[in-house]
Amino acid sequence: MVHKHAPGQALCEKCFSRCTSNASLATLADAADDGTGSNEKAADNEPQPAEADEAVCCAVCTVEEAGWKKGVRRGAALLGGALVAFALWLRLAPPALAREQIASIVEWLGRAGFDYRVANLEALPAAGPALVYCYHGFIPLDLYFFHLAVWRHTGRLPMTLVADFVFRIPVFGYLVRLCGGQPASHEAALRQLRDGGIVILAPGGVREGMATSAEDYALRWYGKQGFAEVAARVGAPLVPMFTRNVRELFLVLGGNSDLVKRLYSLTRLPFTPFVGPMLLPLTTVLGPPLPHEPGASVSAAAERAAEALQALMLRERRPG
Repeated sequence: MVHKHAPGQALCEKCFSRCTSNASLATLADAADDGTGSNEKAADNEPQPAEADEAVCCAVCTVEEAGWKKGVRRGAALLGGALVAFALWLRLAPPALAREQIASIVEWLGRAGFDYRVANLEALPAAGPALVYCYHGFIPLDLYFFHLAVWRHTGRLPMTLVADFVFRIPVFGYLVRLCGGQPASHEAALRQLRDGGIVILAPGGVREGMATSAEDYALRWYGKQGFAEVAARVGAPLVPMFTRNVRELFLVLGGNSDLVKRLYSLTRLPFTPFVGPMLLPLTTVLGPPLPHEPGASVSAAAERAAEALQALMLRERRPG
């Protein structure tokens, strides 16, 4: 319903109901008058159809809506400018300082959004090489959180092997590399281990993460044994790692469709439809290290590693 409250001025039901007194009604009318001008008499003289009463937008509504939209646009522009400026600063800042800033932001995101924690971090060797291997979530947020948690708690910056397409993402690819991520390759992992460093990887890679939610937590390594071979060449222990709720973060749809597989084979990009992320608690758990067995074959080492990871997932796959 439209209410006439002042010469030539109409207020809709919503604005009229906000007025608790004649004084507040007059104040609201004055605010509306500033934006209506020449339309006052037209509003006074032209009858309003009864069926259109609820759709009428009075001058106060118009002014408030314009102000709200302007505020949103201005806020978005300020936020976008701040992000661009911060990204440029990270690009130009000394690497150690930029890495520290990125780590602080990622840690805050992990705590605030996912209550991220790490259990049994002492399973990592205090010194010497180690290869941490894990199940690949659809979007492995846990790998980014865990990577920086290792650095913070041990002082050793690990190398996480990341899919190639990540480094083609502007700014993000640079930040991942700055913090220790590297394109997946045997040579990079071997160099890191020979230098006594820590390597983190998911043998199943993107293809394992693309599996539909109906196939959660089934290891799909497609015969890959390179991680076991690299560890064996250096004598590094294999450390299984699993994150609770890593698959529940996203509902994956159609990952096994012929179209998605075809697109992946052509582009190496995960075109899988999904829903998420869900804000669920994430806890990364490390299993007991598997020491290198000099007499064991690479295939036997890979099979032993798969069994250890399956057992860890079976034990730890629960909320929180």
